[in-house]
Amino acid sequence: MRLPRGPDSYGTTCTCPRSKATANCLHQFVLTLHVHDLEALPLIAPNPIPPAVYLVTTPFQDVHIYSCISSTGRFESGKRVIVSYQRNQRWHCDSCGYGTSCKHIPHAVEHARLAGFVEDRSDGDSSRAQDDDIEGKLLLTVGGRDERKHGCVSYQRIPVPRWCSLPHENTQSFRPPSPPPPSFMLDAVSRCCCGTSLQSLQGAYTPVVQPALLFDLTRGYNVSMQVISCPTCNHRRRFVGADLGTIGILNWNNTFLFTHDLMNSYTNNFTASETPFSAFCTTVRRSYEDHPDSAGHTILFCSDETFVRAWFAFIKLQDLGGTMACPTCGPSPRVVIADGVSLATHASKLTSS
Repeated sequence: MRLPRGPDSYGTTCTCPRSKATANCLHQFVLTLHVHDLEALPLIAPNPIPPAVYLVTTPFQDVHIYSCISSTGRFESGKRVIVSYQRNQRWHCDSCGYGTSCKHIPHAVEHARLAGFVEDRSDGDSSRAQDDDIEGKLLLTVGGRDERKHGCVSYQRIPVPRWCSLPHENTQSFRPPSPPPPSFMLDAVSRCCCGTSLQSLQGAYTPVVQPALLFDLTRGYNVSMQVISCPTCNHRRRFVGADLGTIGILNWNNTFLFTHDLMNSYTNNFTASETPFSAFCTTVRRSYEDHPDSAGHTILFCSDETFVRAWFAFIKLQDLGGTMACPTCGPSPRVVIADGVSLATHASKLTSS
């Protein structure tokens, strides 16, 4: 960006990681070198500038990039950020990330719908994706403080797969029914993510049925869950639901369900080839595109953030035994060295060296 410093002087700034670390980058150099050529180009937006300015679309028509402000009005600062519609069909803001509370993304969404870049979905998939992101952000914020109220609905121990066991160990993996049943009812071991079990409820409670998504290896399923509002949490999104572990399904939050086969598949890929989460989610999304339902509809796979949180919840329930410990440091060493493939350093932490 080229910003005025005074009546007759200008300065440049950039939001890339190198510029944040060193106050100098290639983008600023190119802008300074070709500033006169850029000033001669025609304007791409009228005056006053609209909330969303369309910048460019990639040659494959799968990424759309906008410049957006946060809000309109007389007190608007005029600062703009880059908002992009990415290949995974999700909106991303350079300032707010994937957060659903972002004030920049709605301006780009409105323009993209009017221009025909994206479909105006009314089937509820987008709203469920937003709920998914809200839940994921909530888990990230409070997970280290109080996992009791924001954990996983499933809580029974999950056996490890055969390939992950020693020859003398007796493992019994649970396979999900194929195709899965259209609905999952409450059972004797049902509970809420806070730990309130169905058997501990006193008084009369009326079960309700809510829609849910079941994610398998090759496709997703629209199912329904019978739940009871949790009286302990007293929250509109906290329900007592079935564990489903005995049929090979992880009930994460009564809305998103994952088969054990899917979770074990990532563990298998990770241990064999150090597969990053994003790469695995990309392969699953491609598989979902090749396996639509009988009506030709394809259920979108969950976001990367949701899968990461669900997978860690799944791993915590697996009976891996107590032998996975360093003989010197114990099960929790003070320093862990990662290779950077599966655990990457955030861009804001990068320096010129």
